Amino acid sequence: MLEQSLRGTKTERRLAFRSRIIFLAAEGMGVNAIAAQLQSTPATVSKWRLRFARVGLPGLADLPCSGTAADA
Repeated sequence: MLEQSLRGTKTERRLAFRSRIIFLAAEGMGVNAIAAQLQSTPATVSKWRLRFARVGLPGLADLPCSGTAADA
């Protein structure tokens, strides 16, 4: 599933980025190395690794927005 999201042409950029984090972690790379390779921060890498560990693949999706809709 992760490999499909990395290779898919219709995969959302954010999901592909998050999948890449998990894939690199599975290959044994550390947080700092992943952050450097993906030009991100260790905090971002840790966030997505933790969510994946807790929830699995669905954890890589965006959470629903909590804002209120403006009623006209």
